[in-house]
Amino acid sequence: MQPLAVALDMLQADNKCYIGFLLPTLTSLECKLRALKPSVKLTGPLIDAILSALSTRFAGYSDRSELIMASVTLPQFRLRWLNDAKKAAARSLMYEYATAVQQQTATTSQRLWECQSRR
Repeated sequence: MQPLAVALDMLQADNKCYIGFLLPTLTSLECKLRALKPSVKLTGPLIDAILSALSTRFAGYSDRSELIMASVTLPQFRLRWLNDAKKAAARSLMYEYATAVQQQTATTSQRLWECQSRR
């Protein structure tokens, strides 16, 4: 139960706990529980129940772009918690977001310049 307790402690922190902690913590917890399962004899069903509950409760969270962006922009996680296929998708998502912000900034700057030149 140690991986679950550590994950809960991290996600229930009073300070310095951000939404970007969610996906890496869930991914790490799932990986640790799957690795632990072959070595246990009596608690295998408990691990299965926890994994099933996690996948039911957090279904679809790993595909939400705002959660992915929140996680990959935290310096302590970056892309380390993703597999290779998801790393490529996260990079393209980040590129799309940065491009959109750049275009929005350019448009806003242009409008401000036009307003100031009219005066």
